Amino acid sequence: MLQKITLYLLLLFAISGCDYELEKENYSNISPPDQTHTFELSLNPQTDTIKIFQRTYFTYNINTNGLKIQSGWFTLAGKKWGASSSTGGFGISPQEFKPGYDTLTLELTTNSGTGSIADIIRAEGYKVRHKWLVLIDNRPAPKLIPTKSVTKDGFLKLSWSKCDQYNFSRYTYEYMNNFKIVNKNVYNRDSTFIVDSSFVGGDISFRVSCVVKADDGQCTWGDFYRTFDSVPQIKVKEMGLDSLRLYWKRSPYHCKYWVEYSGLPGTTDTSMTIASPGFVGTVDYHLYVYPYKSSQATPQDQMTRVFYRLGKGITPQFSYYGYNQLDKAVYADSYDNALCLNVSDAVEQGEVSLKNLLYQGLFACPTNSTKVAALTSEKIYVFPDKSLQNPVIIPYPCWAVSIDHFYLCDNNIIAIAKPNKYELIKASDGSIFGSINIDDYPYYSKWACITTSKDCKYFCVATYNGLYLYSIASDGTITKIFTDSRSYRSAYFDTADPSKLMLTLGGSKTLEVRNVPDFSLIKTYNMETTLQVIQNVDPESGLLLITDYKMLYIYSLAKEQLLLKLKTNDYMTRLYNQRLYARNGYFLDISKYLSR
Repeated sequence: MLQKITLYLLLLFAISGCDYELEKENYSNISPPDQTHTFELSLNPQTDTIKIFQRTYFTYNINTNGLKIQSGWFTLAGKKWGASSSTGGFGISPQEFKPGYDTLTLELTTNSGTGSIADIIRAEGYKVRHKWLVLIDNRPAPKLIPTKSVTKDGFLKLSWSKCDQYNFSRYTYEYMNNFKIVNKNVYNRDSTFIVDSSFVGGDISFRVSCVVKADDGQCTWGDFYRTFDSVPQIKVKEMGLDSLRLYWKRSPYHCKYWVEYSGLPGTTDTSMTIASPGFVGTVDYHLYVYPYKSSQATPQDQMTRVFYRLGKGITPQFSYYGYNQLDKAVYADSYDNALCLNVSDAVEQGEVSLKNLLYQGLFACPTNSTKVAALTSEKIYVFPDKSLQNPVIIPYPCWAVSIDHFYLCDNNIIAIAKPNKYELIKASDGSIFGSINIDDYPYYSKWACITTSKDCKYFCVATYNGLYLYSIASDGTITKIFTDSRSYRSAYFDTADPSKLMLTLGGSKTLEVRNVPDFSLIKTYNMETTLQVIQNVDPESGLLLITDYKMLYIYSLAKEQLLLKLKTNDYMTRLYNQRLYARNGYFLDISKYLSR
């Protein structure tokens, strides 16, 4: 920058004489110096305020317009740099100075240019003084430590301390929130926070760094601030058998909640009551937490889950149960292990390993002894009691064969039905006691359509095409004694009275109880729906368990009253001592609901 500077004469040279007569006189008329003189001065770099944040080299150019520079100095905070020529330069290292504002001063003296003796002996001349405002700062960038808070509106706020250094250049931050990544520079030193209205919980990774203008330490990287804000955990509470309360703590963030499988829309409430899923095994409820301004939850939103099941799991896979009324013992399989469970709480009382039990896993018990029979894909084991020791072992290969009926009668005969075949086997030695082909074999709910009386005197097959009732003689001879062409859904011999046969018919709500062997009608009951399939009659309470494969219904036949109904997705459930044992491996004590 070129500057013209007008200076005033600062010093006049005066000569005092002595008394001496000159021999000759020689006069030279010298004009006195002007009161002002124009100088041209340039200094580079030059701004209104010179900022010195890094080592800076200055160059200058002084045009004295014909005068000679006698001396010159640039000074700053006690440090000096010579300026004895019209051009030159000097360097300033800001780390040698305290940060802040200061003044760079140039002081220059020249001759007067008059040629007088005073001018010659430097007793007369001009003095120049010029000042520049400078701002100095060479401090390295500070390390910034972020903090987290929540605004009054419920938004995530990440803050950091303000950089007050003069050499500030910018903040730079990296923000990662679950699926969101932001990298940004901030050039306003007063902008010391970010707000994320979309954050409702989860992982946060944030680093803010400061960049300054300096020789060293131009950028100091901040440490990553990492944290996990847990989202509300969904919980469940049973409100009886027919409803559930789902609830969670309120999030500190402004958000909405949506429970998958609830059938309800997003809400700002922290609880909801929904219908119980019923006796269906494990149900997985997902709570999605999403930004308030979003119209709906997405798979990328934060989620917690709760697993709920009505009752408890007792086996890891599907089981066909057997129940011994004398021992109060329920038998089930866990892969190749036969389990003995206490009927009241399904607590294991004993077990035994049986090879390939997994591939059939059927159990049967008589009503007059403590025996239990177990069927594997290779053998039948008949144990004397719940100790599961010293069995009678009967070879019975049935790999990949559908065994639809397996029953141990009170006379120690085992009844087995498989596609188009019904046979009777002596439990004592495994010999065939009797057999017959079944031409019209059931297609739907086969296990519920073939039944044998506990005294082994009768067996029945019920199909959509009709009913076939057979008698079993003491020598094992099997004879058809009754048939009709009505459509049936299920058949079941009453274990308390083997002369009673219970039947449900296709497309009818009626349950019939008929006498055997004459098939005369004893009584009818009106059920809740059509398509009813008899599960069993509880040997302890006499209550009837029946299903339409959507609901379980428990009736008191003595009172002709529906006591309880419960959702189900199971196709074979048993009622023992007012406890439900589901084919899917779950157990539920419903005694308290039946006693109301």
